[in-house]
This record gives sequence, C-alpha cells and structure tokens, in this order.
Amino acid sequence: MSSTNPRQARIEANIGALAIAQRTVAERLCGPVVDTHLIQGQDGRVMLQHRTRSLPLALDEAIRAELFEDLEEGVEVFLFGAGDPRVLVELLEAGYSVTLWDRDLALIRNVFYAVEVHEALARGQLSVLMGVDFLDVLKRRDELQLVAHPLLFALYASEALLWEFGAPSKMVCLCTGGLFIDDVAEAIRDLGFGVLPLELRRVGVAEIDHSVRRAAPELILGINYVKGIEALGARHGVPVACWEIDPTTDRILLAQGTTEWLHLFTYRESQVEAFGAAGFERVTYLPLASNVSRRKPRIPLGEERERYGVSVAHVGSSMDAQARHFEASYLKAYRAWRGGTPEAESEGR
Repeated sequence: MSSTNPRQARIEANIGALAIAQRTVAERLCGPVVDTHLIQGQDGRVMLQHRTRSLPLALDEAIRAELFEDLEEGVEVFLFGAGDPRVLVELLEAGYSVTLWDRDLALIRNVFYAVEVHEALARGQLSVLMGVDFLDVLKRRDELQLVAHPLLFALYASEALLWEFGAPSKMVCLCTGGLFIDDVAEAIRDLGFGVLPLELRRVGVAEIDHSVRRAAPELILGINYVKGIEALGARHGVPVACWEIDPTTDRILLAQGTTEWLHLFTYRESQVEAFGAAGFERVTYLPLASNVSRRKPRIPLGEERERYGVSVAHVGSSMDAQARHFEASYLKAYRAWRGGTPEAESEGR
C-alpha cells in the first residue's frame, strides 16, 4: 500500500483489485459520486442523511448475528446493502462467496475506505455490483441466499419488491428523491410495470447513461424537472415524463436541444407559458392529485360524524395564527360593510 493515510491506502488497494476482477465496475466506481449525504461520526460510524433525518447504518452485534442465523454452509450470499462493512467482513471470514450490491455508489466507496477486501476480490470470493446491476442479480435469484441490511432493505423498497416477486417484462425508471415517489411507484406497479430507481443528482452522466442503457425502460418518470433530462431522453430514445409539483422560484433555463422526448406536467397553469417560452414543446397543466386508492376519504359514522361532521373545517396548526388573523380582518371588513351594526359580527361568522 503506497499511501500513508490508512483509509486512502485501503481504497487504493481495493480499487486496484476490483479493476483486475471487474474492470467496468471499477471504472464506474471511480466516476463522479456525491457523498455529502453520508455523515462520518467521531467513532468512525457512518450516518445516512435521509430527507430530514440522520439514520445510523451500523448494526449492533445482535442484529448482525440474526442476519447469519439461516445461512447454510457453502451457499453464495447476496448482500443487499453496503451500510455496515462489518457484515461483509464477517461473511468473507466465514468463508462465504459474496455478491455485494448497493443502489448508492457512495456506500460502496465507503466500504472500500473502511475495510480491506482486495484479497477477496483477487481470489474471486467477492464481486461488487451497483445501481442498475441489480437486474443482473435478479437473473440469479434462485442461486443466491439473501442477507439484507434491515434499514436499506426498507429504504430500497423498489428493489426489495423486485427481489421478492421478480422483474416484469416492462420497466419504468423512476428518478429518486422528491415527494410522492412511493405513491407514484405503487401506481406504476399497479399498471403492471416494474419500477427501477434512477439516480440523477449523485452520479455522473456516464453512470446515468449506463443505467438507462441497461434498464431499457419504457419510460423515465420524475417528480420535478431536472435540468438536462430532456437530453437524456433524446440520447436514448426513451420518453421522459416530469411532474412539476413544487413552486419554481428560479428562472426557467432554456431547453437543451430537442425536447420531443420530454413531457412536462405542471400544477401551476402559469408555468405552461413559461416553459413554452424556454423551448419546451410538450407542457400540460395538471392539477395536483393523489393516489385515489390509497388516499380515498373515509366516511365518518355515528359519534365520529357528530364530532367531525362540520360544514367547514380547518386542519393545520402551523397556520392557526394566520387563520385567526384573517378571520379578524374579514369580520372587521364585514362589520364596516354592514354599517357597524351590533349583529354584524355574528352574522359574518
């Protein structure tokens, strides 16, 4: 090992062995990868920043032991999720052949920084897969025994469902992040498509292109427009649909080349003209909605109806002060309009 920094020395040795055993995977792992969502603690353990929460990836000894309980001797293990490098080390030390996969390239890199696996890579005991490579794992589902990181198995729900039920013949690439992703994924599956997550913000263009080529999806679908996604659809001849659900405070930048493969849907009618002026050809006004099978209203009965059955209801404590302020303003204006009569306020209510 040439580096005096232990972490750097480990990743150099591991990448070197990976480059010999799996050259293409090594080249992809050395491409641009954002890792700001991984928080390194003082104890060396890594936390995952997921939306507004920091989630611990390290598993305690009891949980790690549970992962090994049902393992048979001599089987090849599919390690779903690279959250805790110690799980990989313990599997290798126990003599298992391991296929390691994670959706997040930054977590694979973290393993290569944290532990020495170059010898296992060199002797073929360990193989590494990332992102869209999950489709290759599915082909060997019956040959592999699953060991899953509990937290990542829950967070990577789309891949977990593909592992459980297999991949349909038709796939949709669903861009990661954003609101309503789970609802949209469920609706896509209800239509008979498989859902494969597509990362646009944490990896480079080469990795994105590789993912789309390998997945060969019927459609790329995303919540909110990401600059350049129109070019992605054009490069691969795949329709792209973006559902704009958040207010756009920045100036809309001009489209990059042709937008014939991109279909934009926005909940703000005024944005139709704005996107059109920026060169986007297919923009449709689509009011916000939700999954009607999941979010359908429940009709209150009996005591519930008496308690909650009001003609007008206000829900949302965060706006309670504003609601009271506007109520007072309205009543003041109404009372003045009615000539200031004593009964005007009660009438206005």
